[in-house]
This record gives sequence, C-alpha cells and structure tokens, in this order.
Amino acid sequence: MLNSATTITWEAWDQKYKPNQDWNHARGAAPENLFPRFVLGVTPQTPGWSEEMIRPCPGNLSSESGLIPTLGGPILVDWNSESKFKLSIALPTDVKATIERQAADGLHRGDVDGQSVQADRRGDRWILAKPISCSAEIEMK
Repeated sequence: MLNSATTITWEAWDQKYKPNQDWNHARGAAPENLFPRFVLGVTPQTPGWSEEMIRPCPGNLSSESGLIPTLGGPILVDWNSESKFKLSIALPTDVKATIERQAADGLHRGDVDGQSVQADRRGDRWILAKPISCSAEIEMK
C-alpha cells in the first residue's frame, strides 16, 4: 500500500487479491487494530483502560515500538528480543498493567528496573506476579 502512494488503506492487502477494490475500506485498516493488540500486545482489561494486559507476540521480529492513545494518556511500548527479551513501558497515571511473555527455553524469571521479581508460569506463558504502574524496564531471563 505504501509503495502505491496511497494515503488510505485498501479493501484488500494487494491489488492482485482484488483488482476492483475501493481504496477506502474498513477491512483494509486491520493493521491499525492488530498491531497494538498483538505485536505490541496491549489490550484493555477494564473499561476506560485503567487496567491493561501487555502480552507482546514478537514472532520473527527482533524489535518493535509504538504508542497506543487512550483517554487517560498514551501507553508507550518498546520491546527488543535480540538477546534477552527486554520490554520498556510507560503508562498513564493510575493505570496498571499485567505483563505476560511467551515461555521460552531457559526463561524462568523477570527483572523490573533491575530488581528480580516473581514470574509465574501458566500454560505457555510467564506472567509477572505484580502489575506494573507508571513506567518500567522489564527483562525476561
């Protein structure tokens, strides 16, 4: 879409899938919904975004960052999975976030701002035992 010089999202991902598409269609805007929820991993747990789940799904990506606007202020997420999984978050005032990470071989603990914290394994996920508020640098080891 970017290479076509369009300024809006298409009805399909590419012209080859639907050559008669219109160039202003809600289905083509799916990345605007999927990126914050799955790649960055931010989903509200309560109305008004006062409690969040931050559960990045990096797949084959080595790093990503983004900003999710909310009524209370922006949620900033920046993660890097090149050597160890590092996650930086900044939350609006009075917002708490539960942090989850897919379990990986050798992953058994988390550090928040350099301090070791308990991480509980539930199925294929590690979940930090205490929610995060304000901002934090999180490393899953």
